[in-house]
Amino acid sequence: METVLVRYYEGHAKHIPSRVQAEIALRGWSDFFPGLLISELTPARIEAFIQSMREKGLSDGYISRTLSTGKAALNRAFKRQDVLRVPYIPLLPSGQPRDRRLSPEESAALFDACKTEHLFLFLILAFSTLARPAALLELKRQQIDFENRLINLNQPGRRQTKKYRPSLPMAGVLQPWLAQTKGEQIIAYHGKPIASIKTAFVAARKEAGLDSTVTPYTIRHTMATELRKRGVPPWEVAGMLGHRSAGYRTTEIYAKYDPSYLGQAVTAIDSYVTELDALTSRSLINH
Repeated sequence: METVLVRYYEGHAKHIPSRVQAEIALRGWSDFFPGLLISELTPARIEAFIQSMREKGLSDGYISRTLSTGKAALNRAFKRQDVLRVPYIPLLPSGQPRDRRLSPEESAALFDACKTEHLFLFLILAFSTLARPAALLELKRQQIDFENRLINLNQPGRRQTKKYRPSLPMAGVLQPWLAQTKGEQIIAYHGKPIASIKTAFVAARKEAGLDSTVTPYTIRHTMATELRKRGVPPWEVAGMLGHRSAGYRTTEIYAKYDPSYLGQAVTAIDSYVTELDALTSRSLINH
């Protein structure tokens, strides 16, 4: 089993954007099943694995993602004919969609709790782009077009996945913060890329007095809701989130250069951050 896990990581998982999460999940499998043969991976043992994760207080969503990673490793080994058969790995039922949203006061408290510049920049980017955390942590200077005020969340040469990374217009409140960054990596700690923002975010969340339901993804959900509340059309919100419309292929290549591209969304973002600035001790408006 461990050989299959290692081959999956080396041959596939370490090359994908979610490599850190995959490594953690694979380590969970390896720690619970040291030296186990695939033929010994019985339903009872899988149930014991699930129970052990629940006893650690892990959510069903986290457990399901861990199971899914192990399942993917086994399926890859089967497709490559490394093994003759693989056991059935059940996944837990999907839970209800996350509905945690931040109030303006909570958002302001999160900004004020920042102890590091890289977390502050991450928050400014997250509130201004609605992007997924991984896309922001991998953002490089070559992806930013200051002349046309565009941010291409997908790195050149990276194949798009189902978690589509769009090109977005640069909000006015964001442009000065990006302009003052140095180096190739936009979000960096002591000049080095960051694989995960979790440690800094959790520290700020606790300092702000927020509970564990608040995650980096909460910002994305908060801003999507905020844009709709401010009358931004659903197709613009979908565009900011990277949700692609059927048949929208060739035109999107050129649409980003239209001055009105996602214009209402950008106006709403600038308005929200400006209002938030009145609640924070540190100014969010960089002149």
